[in-house]
Amino acid sequence: MNSQFNNVVYGIPGSAFEGQSREGAIGNCITEIQDELKKVRLELGNIPGYPKGETPQYLVKLQANLLQIEQNLQRKNEELIESMMMHFEETAQELPNFKLPEINRTPSHDHMDSSLGFTSMKDLKLSASKIKMARPLRKNYAGKRSLIKRNKRTAKHNIITREVDENFIPEPPPISDEDINRGMINLINKGIIPKDVDITPAFERGAPPLSLKPASIHYGDPRDYVKRQVATGVSNYNSLKYDLQPDEDAPLAILPPTSQELVPMDNTQIDSARDGMSHSELDALPYEGDQLEAINDPEFDEAQRKEAEDARGYNQLMDEFSLHQFIIRKGKCLDETPEFMSFKRTYISKWGSISYIIHLLEKMLTNNQVPMAVVEGKKLVDLANEDLKKPQNEDLYDCLINQDEIAKYVKIPTRMFTGPNGPTMAVICIQKYWRGFKARSAYTQLRFLMQKAAVIQKAFRLFLMVKATKTKIEELNNESLFVWREMMEEFKRRWPDIRKKRRIEIHCNSLSIGDIKRLSIEKFMQRENLQISRLFCLRDPNVNIIFISPFIFTNDVLGYYMKILQIGDIEEASTRLHVIVPENAHKFPSHFSLTQCLLYSPKAMKRIKNLIRGKQAYLVPGRANTDDIKLSINLTVPILCGEPQKINLYSTKSGCKRIFQQADVPTPISAFDIYDEQEFLMSLAKLIAHNLYVSKWIFKIDDEFGGRGHASFITDNVKFITELRKKKKVEINDAVIEKLIGVLQRLVPKRVKIACPSLFQSWGEYIQTFCESGGVIEAAPSCLSNKIGSPSISFFIDPDGDIQIIGSFDKFHSREYINAGCFFPQKSLPNMNLMTISKSIGDVLYEKGVIGHVTVDLVSFPDPTSPKSHPLFWAVDINCYMTDFAATCFFFCFLMEGQLDQYTGQYTIDKYEGESVRNSKLSLSKASSRNTEAEEFEERQFMYCSYIHHPGLASIQYKTFFHMCRLESISFDLEKRSGVTFILSDCLQSGLLSILSVGDSKQEIINKMLESLNFIQSQAGPLPIKNLSDDTRSDDIDVTDVFSKIKLMQKAINKDEEKERTRRKNKEYL
Repeated sequence: MNSQFNNVVYGIPGSAFEGQSREGAIGNCITEIQDELKKVRLELGNIPGYPKGETPQYLVKLQANLLQIEQNLQRKNEELIESMMMHFEETAQELPNFKLPEINRTPSHDHMDSSLGFTSMKDLKLSASKIKMARPLRKNYAGKRSLIKRNKRTAKHNIITREVDENFIPEPPPISDEDINRGMINLINKGIIPKDVDITPAFERGAPPLSLKPASIHYGDPRDYVKRQVATGVSNYNSLKYDLQPDEDAPLAILPPTSQELVPMDNTQIDSARDGMSHSELDALPYEGDQLEAINDPEFDEAQRKEAEDARGYNQLMDEFSLHQFIIRKGKCLDETPEFMSFKRTYISKWGSISYIIHLLEKMLTNNQVPMAVVEGKKLVDLANEDLKKPQNEDLYDCLINQDEIAKYVKIPTRMFTGPNGPTMAVICIQKYWRGFKARSAYTQLRFLMQKAAVIQKAFRLFLMVKATKTKIEELNNESLFVWREMMEEFKRRWPDIRKKRRIEIHCNSLSIGDIKRLSIEKFMQRENLQISRLFCLRDPNVNIIFISPFIFTNDVLGYYMKILQIGDIEEASTRLHVIVPENAHKFPSHFSLTQCLLYSPKAMKRIKNLIRGKQAYLVPGRANTDDIKLSINLTVPILCGEPQKINLYSTKSGCKRIFQQADVPTPISAFDIYDEQEFLMSLAKLIAHNLYVSKWIFKIDDEFGGRGHASFITDNVKFITELRKKKKVEINDAVIEKLIGVLQRLVPKRVKIACPSLFQSWGEYIQTFCESGGVIEAAPSCLSNKIGSPSISFFIDPDGDIQIIGSFDKFHSREYINAGCFFPQKSLPNMNLMTISKSIGDVLYEKGVIGHVTVDLVSFPDPTSPKSHPLFWAVDINCYMTDFAATCFFFCFLMEGQLDQYTGQYTIDKYEGESVRNSKLSLSKASSRNTEAEEFEERQFMYCSYIHHPGLASIQYKTFFHMCRLESISFDLEKRSGVTFILSDCLQSGLLSILSVGDSKQEIINKMLESLNFIQSQAGPLPIKNLSDDTRSDDIDVTDVFSKIKLMQKAINKDEEKERTRRKNKEYL
């Protein structure tokens, strides 16, 4: 285009303005352009397909733009003429510069261009068919393959040049997308944007000129930067001759097409083909001017065409002269190098076996981690030609060129020891490896021994550390225990003065027993709180109570007891009673004992210390252990019990036997301290053989309580034992014992009856626990079960040795041996002196260092020789702690305000008299009142059910429950001192409560208890069916069993009373 425009400007021959001057040519050019623009504008108004007067808006805008361009050209032409007239004498270089007005391209213009058939605005303005201002274009030819040889030319860019006149600037070229992408500096350098123009508005809109973003150091795949073209061969580069480029003086030649005739291409096809090419592709294309000149060159003859046709290509030369050496780098063959591609083309017929050997080479070099290896292709082909199943590493090694460099990576024995020094090197190598083997073996053995020695040393050091720690802990415990014992001796010495003064009792009913047993206790925290009746020790005006609870009382429960204390005229009950809950109790497992939770709750400990600071206080525990001693030491207060080791020993079934023997108290026939199954069978066999008349034997686990560890075995149905009984005289010898052991070993697992099968689901589990904890075997009384009583005596051993009776009870069972409640006082031994037996046992325990609360369990049964005489009894168990039944006596005494007979155990209160009786007695004489002095008191009894668990209670509100109790007359009469009351160990939502019924006869209290149980069942609904899994271990007491047992007792009492009334009538009749 530039050459064409130059022809126009200078009037070169052959142009449209030949023979004209420069100024005239410019004016005529502008005139022609104005005429052509006018024609185009008129044609746009008459485009076919659009109705007249309905030309599209974008065409209207284009017509307006063309009209404006035409007017601008007219104005520029007039300015040119005026300038020429004013400066006629000046040279052409002094003519003013001017530019054609720029047409703004819009999407609507583009649409117009495509609709008119133009490919660009350049074709619209300077179409070669309409504006005759350029030299005619020569035909372009293109074939299948261009063989033109030329020097490399760089791509031409749209840069404005001044060919002739410095004062003349041609029309600026259109701005392409490539120019825009190159930036504003590029547009200024090309002259498209004048240098003196303010470009600030260009940066005020859109994206900022500078932006902050991470810079990319590597673009694309890093493998693209690996140099693929590598130099092949080691030497002889000068001997190679490449005739790929012609001599500089040789003329360029183009070979005509051999199989296809050259086809001329128009400008549209050439431009569209160039637009789809990149810069590198455009650089590789021959310049069309050179093609045309070469074709029209008269020196281009047939001989040169033939010579150009015979020129060999690069691939042919590589295949013929290449050494075919390629590279394997890091175990991967570089298959894109010219050498490898030439090698593959040359031996393509054998490429199957060659590729297999290359794969073996890659595998060998990869295994030996060789960074780079140069392969000799000809040797590799020779190896492929050999008929081998699989080449050896030595054969593969021969195909490598840089063997010296690879030798330090690849070790091939046949290559390592060749030459004159080969044998010497082999001997040295053998010695080296042998010495290394011996050294490694010795080191391995030494390391093994050192590791074992380190383990032994570590274990021994740990053993010594543990032993030293235990010794130190024992020393600290002994020191603390020594201080504690001194404190206890001081407490015992000062007890007569302490009980007469104001004091603080810290009640902590902690079940400090084994973890396994705590896990099997149903409602463990509520069980620890069953002795909440300890609160009523406030009856003594000198006593303040600190009650430790495992959980926070609800306002209803606390208000319930505060109301009872208020009714009992307890002064300042709110200030004398403090309920403390360990703040960390909820963080520990639910089976943690109360003492443990308190020890690990610093806030609760601090509060207790603040309450007892400067005051006399002592701790009243539950089932104590070493944790209670730690609590006593931490609080610096004595504990109202003996040493836990002693009291726990004497509270076992085996330990109490020794106490009973020393106290000369009758005990059943038994064997104790049994810790082995064979010993168990041997002891049972001896007891049966020497006591054939005993039909029932009871097994008891030492550290269990409440009948949980009981089991029984009846011998009446054992054939061997019945045969021995039939004999008049039986000689008991080892043979009989051995035979009896075999019979028992076979029958006991089948016929034994476990009292709590939910804890021990088989005989194997029971006997395993029995042997682990120890146990006893006792003989049961030889009488009917309904004739056997279970009386208990609770007494208190003062620190100074005095004995005080707290109460006596007749326990009853929901199931055999499982305690469910008690009657107060005991009636099984009516004429028994309670103080005598309590004194005899208490003195022995006091000598052993036991103080505090003690309960002795007895068994009463009719005398076999004289059934109508006073019943006999056996002492069977001792509990050196406060039991639930003993704690209930505090509540009962608080309600009755009566007196307990220390010898008979009976409890009496002042006789209640109504107004009518009181008025009638005023008329009686004083003499008659002396005769009725013995009738001024009446007896009170109570029945206590400690564990009534009904899940339906959880759905009853507190106020609703007691409101319904009043409606059903379930209440306690404070004037008559009789009725029913509840002991709440927790809120009703726990589903657990205790019931205390009080009356003047056993029949009355049983009837009231039945009414209460019926009321609970009616309010709470039926019991849900339990789904106990095989792994469940629980000692829960079923309320239906308790209910059934009480009904049976009611029937028995009614029957006895009916017999008594009949007997009296018959006596009166006689």
